Amino acid sequence: MLALALGAGIVLARWIRARSCASAAVAERTSASRALHGEEALAQDAQDAWDVARRAGREPRAYFDALAKAERAVADRPSDATRLAALALAQYRVEHFGDALSTAVRCRAVRDEAGLSPDPRDVAIEAMALEKLERTSEARARLAQARAIAAAPVWSTDDDVRALLSEASSLVDR
Repeated sequence: MLALALGAGIVLARWIRARSCASAAVAERTSASRALHGEEALAQDAQDAWDVARRAGREPRAYFDALAKAERAVADRPSDATRLAALALAQYRVEHFGDALSTAVRCRAVRDEAGLSPDPRDVAIEAMALEKLERTSEARARLAQARAIAAAPVWSTDDDVRALLSEASSLVDR
């Protein structure tokens, strides 16, 4: 009986070891695949998140999905202004206004540190979040800033800029 128990213990130990080796191999393949395809997929997640969040009036579930995608993308590249903008707007859409404001401010800082000019979309998101946080005078100042930035010729044909400024105006200027 003891020999049977020992034999079963050895078989179980071998099975566990084989299972853990197989799991390690799967994890290694997954990691290699993520290294090859992950960056592209995460960049696409950020773009998908922006594409959903840029339009008001969608189903809440769509915004929560966009938020999850944007969070993954930003976790991979926390200093990518494009990904941060997508995250800020997704946070705003799911009514995480404080987070949206913080992320939009961070996004502006990242652009500034990189020597990039301000993006009126970031500032419009700030204005909307500030208004929802009942910081109306700050919201008005940010909206004025967003409008001034958007007046540059480079932004004149950007549909997202026009849409966000229109939405921010209807919210803040009411």
